Amino acid sequence: MELISNDRFDGLLAGRLKDPVFAKRPLLTMTLDFLHQKWNFPPQLAWSLINIGCIGLIIHQLHVLGKNFAYTASRTWSGVIFLSSYPILFCATTQLFGFDDFLQWALLLSAFNAKLNGKMLLMAVLFGLSIICRETSLLMLPLFLYAASSQKIFDIPTILALGFAVIAALVFIAQLGNNDQAINFILERRFGAIRYNFSNLKQTVLSLVSLAQVFLPLIVLLTLRERNTSSERRSFLRLLVLTTALFTIVATFTSLLKENRILALPMLFFIPFMAEELKIIFRKKDQLFSNISTNQVVILVLSICFLTVLCFFWYVPAVRKSAIIYQSYTFLMFLALLLIARMKYSSPATNA
Repeated sequence: MELISNDRFDGLLAGRLKDPVFAKRPLLTMTLDFLHQKWNFPPQLAWSLINIGCIGLIIHQLHVLGKNFAYTASRTWSGVIFLSSYPILFCATTQLFGFDDFLQWALLLSAFNAKLNGKMLLMAVLFGLSIICRETSLLMLPLFLYAASSQKIFDIPTILALGFAVIAALVFIAQLGNNDQAINFILERRFGAIRYNFSNLKQTVLSLVSLAQVFLPLIVLLTLRERNTSSERRSFLRLLVLTTALFTIVATFTSLLKENRILALPMLFFIPFMAEELKIIFRKKDQLFSNISTNQVVILVLSICFLTVLCFFWYVPAVRKSAIIYQSYTFLMFLALLLIARMKYSSPATNA
């Protein structure tokens, strides 16, 4: 991955502002420009500070989200999962400068927690800002219609707040940039993405590998998860799975799947659940060992190895060679998780 050099900052900023889509995503660009122009921050430092701050906020909001659903996993668990799983999702884009995903994720998580805490006005403001940051936030609307058990589903305050946020954000976006260019971009590239994703064998394999990289950890944990969860958690997970399915379908038609960080947006909300389940798995290794055969572990490890090899031969040459570091990193994280879960510890009864 290539960091932004100070002497290239002006050119990159000018190019971003001329882009019909990025011109309508001004939040990160304007913040970078403000720090650079007004406070004389070097571009690399400005970008790093913004994203480090957003990552810290994301981890905190993941902890808050877990507390809202009475998960006992700590902030540390959520932080470890986030920091160990997500670097792979950023190896598809050659310029770090274009990333406003962390800012979008921080805003969306903060907005959802505000909704769970009954702060509808704050939710509307944060959700509107997340749409301005990246328009893919609109696809998370079904999740924001979730209501706690003490509320009615599709309650009027939520609908009004979300409606206000969406309309205000879209009106603001409509005033930015060249609308004709943006519309042409959407028609030509967004709705032509499905043809590119499966245009030939290479792109088909690449798209399937990208989907597997994002969803494989979740599928493994959903298979191993504890069944005795509360009705509130189950309803939230069902709605989250539905939102993820809709999001993935739309993303498959309108975005390049090789940029798998786009697919990761709904996955973010699963992290408190993943943290809780991993905590249970590590606490009950004997039970896990009895439920998983050696053949299943071997097949899973070989599948991950196969995906990694595919990434190297199909994916990396089209992007940049250093991306193999992130592919290998993810493989090692999966392998470490499996090995830790596979280790057989003697039970307290045996020790007695």
